[in-house]
Amino acid sequence: MMEYASRHLDDGLPRSDSTVRDWVKRRFESEAEKVKLSIKEFLSRIHISVDLWTSPTHLPMLGIIAHYVSSKGEKRQSVIGLRKVEGDHGGQNQARIVLNIIREYGFVDNPGYFMGDNAESNEKFCRVSSWKFSCQSLTEGLPGDPSGQ
Repeated sequence: MMEYASRHLDDGLPRSDSTVRDWVKRRFESEAEKVKLSIKEFLSRIHISVDLWTSPTHLPMLGIIAHYVSSKGEKRQSVIGLRKVEGDHGGQNQARIVLNIIREYGFVDNPGYFMGDNAESNEKFCRVSSWKFSCQSLTEGLPGDPSGQ
């Protein structure tokens, strides 16, 4: 019935289980190239947030998002990485993955803040990172924190 409704419909339907994955991958690569080309024109430092989670298929994944102000003065964010985490899920391994992405995108000279979802991993990341992140404990200076008195 669908073919009858539109003879061209068949041209846009996935032909295998990898077709949609390939479409998404091509789109991501296309958008990544645009970010890489415009990165030197950003009006702000580039800030990074990461999130580590386990996919429904039990793969540990690290999502990496860059936050910045574009050359047009617009607050923007771009997914710059989604990587499978091999081995330890600690800050040192996350730092290795994130630093590789930062080098790939070419913004090692424009560091900003780093934020992750686990305080222990964040602190380890900041200690081992050769990138000059502005790292500060989220509890530092809050009421009840001895260092904030």
